[in-house]
Amino acid sequence: MFRPAEGETIEMPEVLEALEKAGVVYGIIKERIAKVLEGKNYFRRFTAAVYSPPVPGTNAKVDFLISDEPTFSETPDGRVDYHTMQQFKGVKKGQPILKKTPAAEGVSGTTVTGEEIPAAPGQDINLLDYIGGDGLAIDPQDETQIIALRPGIYYRIGNKVDIKETLTINQDVDFSVGSIDAPAKLVINGDVKGGFELKSERDIDISGVLENASIETQGNLNVMKGIVHGSARLVVGGKLTANYITERDFIKASEVEVKNTIIASKIYVEKTVKARKIVGGRTVVGNLLEVYDLGNINGESTKVEVGVNAIVLTRVRTLSREIQALKKQKDEITEVLIEEQFNHEDAVEKLETILFASKYGASQNLVKKLEEKLKASSERIEELNNQIKAIERTTGEKMQELEQITPNMAVENPVLIVKGTIYSNVTIKMGMISEVCTKKEGNSLRFELSDEGKIAIKPLY
Repeated sequence: MFRPAEGETIEMPEVLEALEKAGVVYGIIKERIAKVLEGKNYFRRFTAAVYSPPVPGTNAKVDFLISDEPTFSETPDGRVDYHTMQQFKGVKKGQPILKKTPAAEGVSGTTVTGEEIPAAPGQDINLLDYIGGDGLAIDPQDETQIIALRPGIYYRIGNKVDIKETLTINQDVDFSVGSIDAPAKLVINGDVKGGFELKSERDIDISGVLENASIETQGNLNVMKGIVHGSARLVVGGKLTANYITERDFIKASEVEVKNTIIASKIYVEKTVKARKIVGGRTVVGNLLEVYDLGNINGESTKVEVGVNAIVLTRVRTLSREIQALKKQKDEITEVLIEEQFNHEDAVEKLETILFASKYGASQNLVKKLEEKLKASSERIEELNNQIKAIERTTGEKMQELEQITPNMAVENPVLIVKGTIYSNVTIKMGMISEVCTKKEGNSLRFELSDEGKIAIKPLY
């Protein structure tokens, strides 16, 4: 408050001197003081200086880098495909799981007398409090984050997280569970319903029935009850074991063991197949096919191939289909190219005629349109030629691969063992060329290739 004597005024230097004597050295608001002095607003309180309050530090925070929310894919027409729901999240070794933003120390304040006001520091967080198992650790390269020590399934309960090597589902795999893609062992205590997909880098154990669902695993697949009909692919890097297999369109595995019957299925196996009975379908196996009964009393057509590398065979057939598709695509583009070339030549002739006539007053606008059409046609011809060259290059690469792997289809010393009965109308192919079709029943037989490359049939006992 300014209190001048009657008839007197106060100037800025006097004010600053008075403030200094009072110990006020910080936050002086000269503009406000000047305004009060200019208006001679004496005997009224006003703020002449303001302190800077301290800014407290921000607390550390943790971001969970893996969402707990399920993800979905869309169908081609834009609808949500609930079969693709993924609620279990797989992680890779070394993948960051949590990230900490460190606490900030804050900014000190200053009183009007120039004294420091300490700021309260932000509270830190101990990342170890978030580790819920031995699958995680603080990153030695970055102490602000937690990483996975192994591949597996991400688990979170509250603020505790862990990476589990096994995911156990104590129910059917259906719409409440969704599809699973994880680098962990999967244990399904129920059925796997049709339309869903299981992918794993390890073993998959199913206690119930595998319906028309696709499986892809680098480990083993064990289906306690059995595998029923469907077109969904089963690709097993290790051994497939099941109680039975019925009308399955595509199964590829390293080994197969079926306690009971394989019915009308297409199976491609790298090493060995063992089953109680095989009826119908086609079974391709590399080294050994061992069954009790082959075919049935009704003479249902049953085909088996032994001594063929099934993995190479499936790749050969895939390459063959792809090469045929590429050739068809090239033929279609070539037809379009020829038509475009005819149109281009026709436009060239028209342009030459018009340019000749232009000497006698022909339309320059028409000439311009034809020139633009020729330019677009030339670009289109170049584009088509480039597409043909790309197809030829891809076709050549696939044909080269085909030539390289085809000699590897044959497997040495293949064996087919029928411990019980082999029925009529069973086609047996061994190696690449030798083939027989049974006309009548036989019992306890061993089939192998002779030195001449023909199928030799011997008594098993």
